[in-house]
Amino acid sequence: QDKLAPSIVEFLDNNCYECHNSFDKEGELDLETLKFDPSERSSLTRWSYILDRVQHHEMPPKEELDEKERVKFLRDLERTLHKFSQIHRETKGRVRSRRLNQIEYQNTIHDLLGIDLPLVNLLPKDPSPDGFSTIAEAQQISYHLLEKHLEIVDLSLDEAFRRALTPTATATATFKRVLDASQIGGDYKKGGRRAGQRQAILHEGHAISISSQNNYHGRIFETTVPESGWYRIQLTAKSFNPPGGRGIWTQVHSGMCNAKAPTMFWVGSFLAEVEPKTISFEAWMEKDHMLEIRPGDNTLKKTSGKSVTEGIAVNKGAIGTALKSLTIERIHKGHSFHKIKSLLFGDLSIEKGNIRSETPVEDLAKLITRFATRAFRRPADSQELSSYHQFARSTLDSSGSLQEALYAGYRAVLSSPRVLFFTEKLGRLDDYSIASRLSYFLWSSPPDQALLTAAKKGKLSDPKVLRQHTERLLKSQRSDTFVRNFCDSWLSLKDIDFTTPDTQLYPEFDIILKNAMLDET
Repeated sequence: QDKLAPSIVEFLDNNCYECHNSFDKEGELDLETLKFDPSERSSLTRWSYILDRVQHHEMPPKEELDEKERVKFLRDLERTLHKFSQIHRETKGRVRSRRLNQIEYQNTIHDLLGIDLPLVNLLPKDPSPDGFSTIAEAQQISYHLLEKHLEIVDLSLDEAFRRALTPTATATATFKRVLDASQIGGDYKKGGRRAGQRQAILHEGHAISISSQNNYHGRIFETTVPESGWYRIQLTAKSFNPPGGRGIWTQVHSGMCNAKAPTMFWVGSFLAEVEPKTISFEAWMEKDHMLEIRPGDNTLKKTSGKSVTEGIAVNKGAIGTALKSLTIERIHKGHSFHKIKSLLFGDLSIEKGNIRSETPVEDLAKLITRFATRAFRRPADSQELSSYHQFARSTLDSSGSLQEALYAGYRAVLSSPRVLFFTEKLGRLDDYSIASRLSYFLWSSPPDQALLTAAKKGKLSDPKVLRQHTERLLKSQRSDTFVRNFCDSWLSLKDIDFTTPDTQLYPEFDIILKNAMLDET
């Protein structure tokens, strides 16, 4: 308390300690032993809260308070808090440096390496005070978290080097199946797969997926994928026996689709209408998973599982979705082989899966510098880069392989706190910090070349130029990331699975309605 003005301590003694002491602690507040430590922001925040309570006449009781004493207390405490807040800002900065959250880190790795692996679920869940995962005070770095980051770095570099060194690993589909109705559905009367494995009923040139109590109806074995990756799914469908002319909401999942591995992964939904229409989805599918397509509207009448397995449902007015055709193909959402090669190896050539260089030492230094500049989101000086250059050079000397040296150097760069954290100097934000703040706010990813060029010229400090770039980022399709991530946090949409509505009270609630709630918001 000795750092507080005597008038402040006197006011507390006369008006507050009687109730807020170590014995009574009214409102769980003990002012008598509460320390004032201006070196800690949490202490300043606590005393700011006390100032607000007195300022708004919430305490002490108004009838027991001398107004002149109150005004003097407020003035003296406010000056004290402003003074130490200014010192804190000048010595430690206005805000603490925060690290990238899960989504930002994934997008950063994608941007740097050109890959498309889903990385978010490989990291521990971010702490989210008030719903937001971008609050520095709540963030932490543990051994477990660092270990996970290093695992992701290795996994991502392996994927990037594989694609850059292997021309066949391009965006060209390595798996594609085009299925017609006869390949999707089957005639129950003619046997074939045993009843428990029926996927859809072949009827008048369509594969009918019935609104049914059969848990495994609607799965399509021919869509089983040979490797984990992104797949484009395109299907043509219409409604079958729609009630009252309405459409039939249909769900699409992926999974093993058997009792031993019942977990299913959401792909999307569509409204099957009277006229056939073509719908497309892009989804990550794990190796050996297949698609399941079936009505998912709980307000629809469901046909008994027995009626489905016996193949008589379609002749008894069952409701369903009629599939005409389906195509599933492997895609890469990341960059092409040529782009990834350029990101990692510049203009060096590849021969028989190896990098060719006439001047490996010079090329190594140049590529490490270029990669670090992108990864750190600002130019890096020679002193900052020396340790990365030395590490990569030692690998080159010991192995004789430029490829291994580049991998080691890139791994060291990606393990740097300059990648994981916002590195901002004290005082007014420089242009590179503004570029990063803006890009991660609206795109959840590193600044693009236009932002970095403006930062290099020192133009982002100009409010007019900053506004122009803000509008440019918002007009980009990439700003959809902001809408999704901000609403997830602001409205707690990411916690929609925290509870499940009682099916007795809300029988109409289903997975399609749940996802529609998210999409419509």
